[in-house]
Amino acid sequence: MAPNIDQPPEEREPQVSVFNIRDHVQQGLGELEQADIEAVRTRFKELPSEVKELISDEEAHYLALLNKKFDLYFNHSLEVARIAHREYDEFKDDLAAEGITKETFFRAALLHDVGKVGVPDCVLKGSFTDTYFREQFYSNLEADPDFIRAQLAKDGKNLDTMSDKDFMHLDLRDYVSLQQCFRDNPEAIDEIQRYGLDPYTESFMDAIRRHEQYSRDIISESNIPDRERVADLAGAHHQYKEHGEEGANVTKEVLRVSVVASELLHLADVHQAMIQRRRYADRSNSPVDALYFILEETKAGAFHEPVVKRWMRVMLPPAAEVSEDNWRQYEELREFIG
Repeated sequence: MAPNIDQPPEEREPQVSVFNIRDHVQQGLGELEQADIEAVRTRFKELPSEVKELISDEEAHYLALLNKKFDLYFNHSLEVARIAHREYDEFKDDLAAEGITKETFFRAALLHDVGKVGVPDCVLKGSFTDTYFREQFYSNLEADPDFIRAQLAKDGKNLDTMSDKDFMHLDLRDYVSLQQCFRDNPEAIDEIQRYGLDPYTESFMDAIRRHEQYSRDIISESNIPDRERVADLAGAHHQYKEHGEEGANVTKEVLRVSVVASELLHLADVHQAMIQRRRYADRSNSPVDALYFILEETKAGAFHEPVVKRWMRVMLPPAAEVSEDNWRQYEELREFIG
């Protein structure tokens, strides 16, 4: 049930409990010390001057909890907020038309990952790499494809009718179960179950993907300005779209904001995640690498081309900052932008 926004947050039904993480969130907030809050407030000084003073004490507490749990995602959130600040200037007319102010868009970007406080530590801090998931996926594809088949069925896909191109666009973290990842770590399995996850039927990515709904629920219960719109934006920063001939089609949920607004946060999120060194990635990428990946995904139908063209005009680095190794991709990007 959607919360009644006319009621004070403390009187509303707690939506976070839908995934049984409310206790984890409340306990974490209660364990924060003043030094934890000051640590994130110091980092806010790096943000654009017109928005950094807008961050409330309540928002600082949620971000301090995220920083304490795993600082990589707090650092990521700061950078996504920087990108969103730049995006808004280019897409102001589109966003303002649906009532989204720069302050609201900035807040959604800054808080988009707070839901990760509800994801088990063993998952967030797992040292599994892209190579590991690739090996496990193809091993299971031959030896025990049932889990893969079930995961594909969740998205309406049929393993027997998929083409090689279809396989290229799978996130392989979606097709390795939590039990398989942590089969030699009973303590991790216990933690996963305490967070309400089933290690046998849910994948590594299923656990991470829940953070988007968690972010929406946490923000909906808060007292931050324009909380419902911020919650809807933060809760739609991954669109979970099908690749298809008709372009980017949202298939797993009905967005409560426009596809443009959701896509801008998604683009900022993907771009920053690719250039940030992640535990699961075999390497980090240059800004041009990240943009070129997004270009390829756009051609495959993952993003809307008109939106991406405008967005890349904002994000493309000057030629003087491009290495010789990236020059071919850079030329293709400039040609795409036109």
